[in-house]
Amino acid sequence: MMNERYDYYEAVKADVLEAIRDQYQPKTLADILDLFEKRDEICDDLWTMDSVTGNASGSYTFSSWKAEENLLHNLDLLGEALEAFGSDYDILKNGAEACDVTIRCYLLGGAIDEALEELAHEALVNELLDKIGGPSWESVPTIELVTGCEVEGFGDWGDLADEAHTLIEQADREQLEAWLEELNNAA
Repeated sequence: MMNERYDYYEAVKADVLEAIRDQYQPKTLADILDLFEKRDEICDDLWTMDSVTGNASGSYTFSSWKAEENLLHNLDLLGEALEAFGSDYDILKNGAEACDVTIRCYLLGGAIDEALEELAHEALVNELLDKIGGPSWESVPTIELVTGCEVEGFGDWGDLADEAHTLIEQADREQLEAWLEELNNAA
């Protein structure tokens, strides 16, 4: 028995991230930026992907029981989806799986936007770490310069790497782009 509310948005976003990584295989920030330009195409592709929305077959879960569990405490979200699509409540006659698919399709666009932002952030972090030679004892002054945070003494390289990743991952996209530009200008 399910005790907590199923988080449709996080589930759809996770499926979108996996599908984008598998289908488009972005490796660099430039690849990700190209995907922003193809957002509508990605939406069309994922709209009919059963592993993301279930819309091609009419079922994501392939289990009416599981779909019903997902819908528990999410009827408000179903109502939003039906209103957004201009649908009436006839979809309820098609069962829980159709309702589950409707919610996933409704959330798809926002999940794609957030997934692309997350992928861009990851790419920026990786490019920034590559630019400074990755976190190492030699890169401590650079890490401190670009993050504006003082790196304390650490017991070993692993601790330093963890701290560098944490500092850089906490930055927002604009800040990361500024740091990358600053490092490119200094080179």
